[in-house]
Amino acid sequence: MLHFTLLHRVILDTRHIKFFSLNTGVSIYDMSETFYNILLFIPMGFLTPLCFKNIRLKRILFQCLCISFGIEIIQLIFQIGFFDINDLVNNVLGGMIGYSTFLLIKTFLIYKMRKILK
Repeated sequence: MLHFTLLHRVILDTRHIKFFSLNTGVSIYDMSETFYNILLFIPMGFLTPLCFKNIRLKRILFQCLCISFGIEIIQLIFQIGFFDINDLVNNVLGGMIGYSTFLLIKTFLIYKMRKILK
């Protein structure tokens, strides 16, 4: 998945910068790229709170944004892609989904443990 999002990029016309232009028709490539960008950062949002205690959503989103920005800068510098704001948004969304999943599972497990201990 990292290979797809970082190294396997199709160079498009850089004069046309789109920002979530879903009304103009979306190709399969755009949909899969969006899906992979979101999927790439779900583990980060899920695993970061397991490694560090008392971490909040704001911190995780900031970390996802910084790492995603770093990936985009590397693509720009080494000319292996192009800087796309959609990637930043999708990666941060993936981190938020991962953190939300972590909170749901944590809440469920706490509820089950309290029920068992009663």
